[in-house]
Amino acid sequence: MVGLGFAAGLSLLGVADSVDAYQWMWRTLGILLVVAAVAVPLIAARRSGVMSWAGGTDKAERWRNTAPVMLVVLVAVLIDLAVGGPWFFIVLGCGLGATSWARLARTRRT
Repeated sequence: MVGLGFAAGLSLLGVADSVDAYQWMWRTLGILLVVAAVAVPLIAARRSGVMSWAGGTDKAERWRNTAPVMLVVLVAVLIDLAVGGPWFFIVLGCGLGATSWARLARTRRT
C-alpha cells in the first residue's frame, strides 16, 4: 500500500508538469498521496506500540525533533507552488538530508 501511494503520488507530480488543465489539482493530489504514504504506516506503527508517540522526554525536545522536518516540507511545498518542476523533490531531499545529518550529529555529541 505504501509503495502504491508513493508510486501514484510521485507519478501524479510528474504528470502535473505536462498537463495544462487543472495542474494545481494534480499537484495537490500527488502531494497528498505522498504524505499519506508516509503518515499511514507511521501512525499504525505508533498506535501498535512499535514506535512511541513522544519524540523526546519533554515538549522542547519533541519540538526540536519535529520542527525542522515540518519546516523543510513547508518550504518544499511553497517552492513547488511558486516555481514547479523538480524543485519540490530537490528541496525536500536536500532539506531532509540536512536535518537528518544535523539530528544525528546532535545525538552523537550528547
